[in-house]
Amino acid sequence: MEKLRNPPKHHLPIATNPVAGWELLTLGFIILVGLAARLLLLPHVPGLWYDEAINGLDALKILRDPGLPIFFDTNNHMREPMFMYLELIGVLLGGTSAMALRSVSLVIGVVTIPVVWWLVREWKGAPEALLAAAILATLRWHVIFSCLAFRTILAPLFMALAAIFFLRLLRRGTWLDAILWGAALGAGAYTYLAFRLVPLIFLPPMIMEIVRRWRQTPDAGKALLARYGAMVATAFLIFLPLGINYLLNPQHFTGRGDEVSLFQRDDRLSMITAQARDVALMPMLRGDHEGKHNVPGPPSFLQLTVTPPEVTTEMWDLERQFASMEGRPQMDPHGTGAPVFGLAMGLVFYVGFVLLLVTSLKNTLSMLVVSWLIVGSLASILSFGAPNMLRLLILVPAVIMVLVAGFVALGGVAGTLFHKWFTTSRSRQVATVGLLVFVGGSHLIREARLLVHWPQHSMVTSRFNLEMADLGDFLRQQDDRLPVLLPGPLHPPAPTLAFLADGYEFTTTPPPDTGEWWELRTHRPFPPLQAIGEPVFPERSLRINHPAGIPFADLVLVRKRSLPINEEDD
Repeated sequence: MEKLRNPPKHHLPIATNPVAGWELLTLGFIILVGLAARLLLLPHVPGLWYDEAINGLDALKILRDPGLPIFFDTNNHMREPMFMYLELIGVLLGGTSAMALRSVSLVIGVVTIPVVWWLVREWKGAPEALLAAAILATLRWHVIFSCLAFRTILAPLFMALAAIFFLRLLRRGTWLDAILWGAALGAGAYTYLAFRLVPLIFLPPMIMEIVRRWRQTPDAGKALLARYGAMVATAFLIFLPLGINYLLNPQHFTGRGDEVSLFQRDDRLSMITAQARDVALMPMLRGDHEGKHNVPGPPSFLQLTVTPPEVTTEMWDLERQFASMEGRPQMDPHGTGAPVFGLAMGLVFYVGFVLLLVTSLKNTLSMLVVSWLIVGSLASILSFGAPNMLRLLILVPAVIMVLVAGFVALGGVAGTLFHKWFTTSRSRQVATVGLLVFVGGSHLIREARLLVHWPQHSMVTSRFNLEMADLGDFLRQQDDRLPVLLPGPLHPPAPTLAFLADGYEFTTTPPPDTGEWWELRTHRPFPPLQAIGEPVFPERSLRINHPAGIPFADLVLVRKRSLPINEEDD
């Protein structure tokens, strides 16, 4: 046991000191800032995307159907189960609303802040850990996904927990840390598809450390190997129910991966190469082009990739409108999205990554972060539409660790340079801190501006099923639950409408009795619906607009006509 506890010190995390009161107070303030950022954004996120609504429908399924599903495939959409069970809490507390679903993600996002603080404290120390927490609290990438009901929000939380117990095992060598590491890995398999890459992420640092310990003494290597075995056994036992489901239903394991994979394309090699380039440029040059994930539009400075410069925000918006009206596929706006960071923070990231890469062959912890970034990036590189920030959310803790390494390096370089310019140590410290605050402050201003702009962007509202969400919200607020007559192309109702208007009967034919019902009367150029019922007076109706401001349809309360149908009413 002693030989496991005392490996070469330069390969271990620092021995963490007890958490001081000032540190807890600072962390609490940072968590409040992160909570405020997410609470301010949450009410402004428009509509409800299909995937979010399907998660809500599955929460209702858990509530109403017998049995506890271990996997969900609603609408042939393969999904791991943990997030749906958490969404059940949101539905029980907040009903069938977008806010209820997204509030669950908000809580998960806020909980991730102290977990990442813990991770970096195990890796570096208290100041660096607080810096990491502050970055995550205000990081646009994570704030946006904390306000969306996507199950990917669980991936960085469980990956950070797994990394924490791996580092603690290296430092303390206890069986408990090995078991908790395995528990985090096993539970993480129930979160999101990208978590399947996690064993490959840990493999290089695990091999590196076991070889190093074995060279120190065979007994130290054997002791660590035994604890690896405890981790594997724990992870296997927790994963076993889901693994059995995969064996009995192979499509659950392969279905979603086959849908997004590039390997079936003839040009897969060139596509993979191009997408690896795109992911590598995310920090400073190009971001996710999908409005649901990121601020759309060209990057804020020189585009160094092959994306045509004429693909502007305005053209993309017009293309979406016309494609929707004409019923044709939209053009591919690949590559047009705001980078993750601006110029200053992007440079800090690349500096940190180079430093960790250089030390990765000698330092197990550097190898973990580098492996995390490279292997985790395959979730987007090997699937269509890179860079995809949703599929890469598992990288967020590693990205923050790289930034911390970059800031530490920047502070060291600044201190050395300022030694020539300032005569006292205090003045050098003030100048160094001032430089770091300037870089961080410019990042905060940029993030705040983009977060305010994101939900107002026309290309964002057009990506969240705003029409169906408005319709569902209106119906949910009505006291009655009258049948709803939908046009044929809109029936059966989209998941967004089905979830938000839970409890309604949707039909394409009027009710057989003489009672009342709702009719959705679309406007041209949208597919028209013949007006069947006679409006009820005083008229109750809702005007539904296309995200571009074009009238889409009217929802009208009607009853059976007392007179024959007039063609002018069509």
